[in-house]
Amino acid sequence: MVVVETLDGTIKLFADRLEGHPGRIGEAVRTLWPAGKRPHAGTRSKKRKVDRSYTAGVQRSAKVFGGSILAFFAALLVLKIAGASWANPAVRVTVVGLLLLVAGTALLIFFEFVRMRVFYRCPQCRTRPARVLEAQPVVRYFCAPCNVEWDTGPEERDYGD
Repeated sequence: MVVVETLDGTIKLFADRLEGHPGRIGEAVRTLWPAGKRPHAGTRSKKRKVDRSYTAGVQRSAKVFGGSILAFFAALLVLKIAGASWANPAVRVTVVGLLLLVAGTALLIFFEFVRMRVFYRCPQCRTRPARVLEAQPVVRYFCAPCNVEWDTGPEERDYGD
C-alpha cells in the first residue's frame, strides 16, 4: 500500500497497480499543478456538515400532498354518505376546490425540489456555493467563504434501462 497525505485527507493506493515507482505521484503533482495555484501547508481543511433543511421542505410538501389526497377522498366519502347530488353547485365547488388543492400541492413538491437543486444557498452565509462533482452520486455543495462542504442528503442514481 502507498499512502498519500493530501490537504483533504489520506489516499491509499495499491503499490503493485501503479505504473512506475511511488515517487512518480509527487513528480506528477509538481508538473501538473499550476505554479501559481499550489496550496500552502497552512491551508485549513474544509469541514463537512449536514443540511437537511432543503430535503425537509420536499418531505413536508409530500406530506401535505398526501394529506390533500386523503382530504379529497374523505370529502367524496362524506358526500356519498350524505347523499349529496352532483347537480348541487356547492358539491361541485367542494370537489373542484379539493382537486385544485391536490394539484397545488403537487406543484409545491416540484417547486421545493427545484429550489433544493437549483437555488441552493449556504445556511450560514447565504451565498451560492459550488456543487462538489467529485462527491456524486451524493449531492454536496462547497461554500468557500465558510469553508464548509454541505451534504444535502439526496443522491442522484441512474437506474439505467
